[in-house]
Amino acid sequence: MLRRFCYALTALLAVFAFSATPAHAMKPKPSGDSVSRTALPYHGHYAGHDAHGRHISFSYFGTQMSNFMVNHHAFGGAHVSGDRWHHTCHNGRCTRGQWTTDVHVAGVWNDPNTGHEVHFEAHLYAH
Repeated sequence: MLRRFCYALTALLAVFAFSATPAHAMKPKPSGDSVSRTALPYHGHYAGHDAHGRHISFSYFGTQMSNFMVNHHAFGGAHVSGDRWHHTCHNGRCTRGQWTTDVHVAGVWNDPNTGHEVHFEAHLYAH
């Protein structure tokens, strides 16, 4: 029952994230462009899911990603440099991530004790 609720909540947040995405942030990048482009991250609250369907959430303001959560497990935060944060650990739980667009983040979370990395994606849903 709780799992179904989490799936429904994640789907609802994803729909809201796409409806809250600024139109200019959704324009595709030109193909064949040899110049690397850096995303300009929007400040706000992000939500998404990992490769196993777990709910991911965090906030980004200033130069800090904070309150990174996987379901109800807190992972802490990290300093954001440009469009990414590097591998950062708190209490044995680690994250790293990068904005692929101004409002979309892809990354990895892991527990070094298990040795497994789990990929996640999140979108801006409120700013």
